[in-house]
Amino acid sequence: MRSTFMGLMVAAAVACFCGVGLAQNAPRSAALPPGEAARGESSQSDQQIAAVLFTCGHNEITIAKFAQPKLQTEQARQFAEKMTRDHQPSCEVYQRLAGNLVGAVPAAVPGAGPDAAPGAPRREEGLRPGAAAAPPPAGELGGRPGGTLDWVSIHKQIGAQCLQSVQQELASKSGGEFDKCFIGQQIGAHMMAVDELKVLRNYAGGELRQQIDKDLQVATDHLQEAKQIMEQLKDLPTERVSRNPAQPAPVNPKQ
Repeated sequence: MRSTFMGLMVAAAVACFCGVGLAQNAPRSAALPPGEAARGESSQSDQQIAAVLFTCGHNEITIAKFAQPKLQTEQARQFAEKMTRDHQPSCEVYQRLAGNLVGAVPAAVPGAGPDAAPGAPRREEGLRPGAAAAPPPAGELGGRPGGTLDWVSIHKQIGAQCLQSVQQELASKSGGEFDKCFIGQQIGAHMMAVDELKVLRNYAGGELRQQIDKDLQVATDHLQEAKQIMEQLKDLPTERVSRNPAQPAPVNPKQ
């Protein structure tokens, strides 16, 4: 129960970087009803939304690849593989639609490995355990003329920090507890993703909205599957189960 709770708590951190302050990037569009952005602004808004969703997709792939080698159950391993396989195509679409707003992908955290995600930095470029995401150079601190904030840039920093938090939490688990924490995190993250996609599609147009609609269905399916796996894992022993049949079972002194 505790590992499931921790997984859901971590998921709140993961999901929090899916919709940070996009409205403040384009105040005129944000004041209009959903889907009725002023002509000439929709393209910029679509770029911003795509950049946010790219960060979410990249982090999802990185977390799945980070978790996969430590997962104990076949159900959880297959689910992690599916996360990479299903999120990669949409991640590539969002990267293309975001254009130059994507820039460098969020830094991988030590332990994710050099192949954590396509284009991810090498292991030594990640954050130190317990360290906060490094701020950008002074000239790129998220400020704009007139004192407005560059929320896409800030969103990248939040994404990097959340990615670190999830990986550190997972790294502290082992055996069956690791599987439960990972799947619990996936449940919470996909619950948030479904809600985020439902809202963001109202402000997207053309190809971006079509892609969001596809991903909304995928995220809904992933959520249901993660819930089913969690139900299967509820009786999984917390520690790694020995595969040596000759080893006697531990004796409970209270019996």
